Amino acid sequence: MRRFFGFLVTVGALALAGLVGFSLVHSWLNPEPLTIENVDGRPVITATQPALTPF
Repeated sequence: MRRFFGFLVTVGALALAGLVGFSLVHSWLNPEPLTIENVDGRPVITATQPALTPF
């Protein structure tokens, strides 16, 4: 029973790490622009992550 519980914890940790890794890779490949707006909706700061240039 103890080995089975350890197996479940290991599988859960690997699944969580996989989801976090997928999320990080997805956000790195498809960055969303960062916009900080004023009270009236005008952008104060706009920026995007640097894009990798293909060779």
